[in-house]
Amino acid sequence: MKAMRHERTGFGVVMAVLLGLTAGCEHGGGGLSWGFGRPKGEPWTILCVAISGPGRIAESESLAADVRKIQGVRSQDVKVQHGRNSSQVLYGTYHRRIDPGTGKLLIPEQLRADLHTIQLGGFLGAEAIASPETDVGNPAWRLENARGAYTLLVATFENTADFYDRKTAAAEYTRELRRRGHEAYYHHGSVVSEVMVGTFGPEALLEQQTQRVQRDPDSQASRYAVERTVMSSYSAEVRRVQAKENFAYLLRNLKRVTVHGDSKKFLGSQLVPIQTGSEAW
Repeated sequence: MKAMRHERTGFGVVMAVLLGLTAGCEHGGGGLSWGFGRPKGEPWTILCVAISGPGRIAESESLAADVRKIQGVRSQDVKVQHGRNSSQVLYGTYHRRIDPGTGKLLIPEQLRADLHTIQLGGFLGAEAIASPETDVGNPAWRLENARGAYTLLVATFENTADFYDRKTAAAEYTRELRRRGHEAYYHHGSVVSEVMVGTFGPEALLEQQTQRVQRDPDSQASRYAVERTVMSSYSAEVRRVQAKENFAYLLRNLKRVTVHGDSKKFLGSQLVPIQTGSEAW
């Protein structure tokens, strides 16, 4: 998003604990820039079909067998994942690179070809999706385990043209904040991994206002880069948490985010609702 750019922050100690990422990190100015040589890219897969309701497990296994019968399909690449509310038949793993110039995800030719094959094979609703990978991090620290009305969003991690390990980074940042004595949680969305601290009741929000942030609809979407409600007045309890560490600011890949190119104006941490299980499938 052109309205924002990123400033380095002084989290030098935290950098050293991010799950051995230091082997591929370049340090400077107290901040962090990731460099992993030639990363594979962001993992995607093909969602052939999703099934919910009674009998979904047996039905999804039967549909997976149908996918394996499609001419040109690699049968070993068909898999079924059972979630809490639905079952998914998935096909293949593809690594989509991010164009460093535009920030857009590039579509591998193999992904395009396999999707076409599966659609022609009778699964017209098949689509390419970000891989629903196994969760990364301590399960006890997932946001769904937090109790309260609100939590404070202090950091987001997003894949970039030279960094594709946002889930690990968020999980390890949560671990480090826990080690420092903070009540920290993580949440892995489809594009962004988030780290929150603290839990608060309804009284934490004193006032709110709405702002609209324009963005390129084809670019990678950040939660704070879309139309949203910005919590603008917080209780004394929330302000005490914001006064600790660098919690006054919202960090993106451990860098402060400046607003509208103003080098003196940084995006602040945001009080956000705790929505347990809102993205469970």
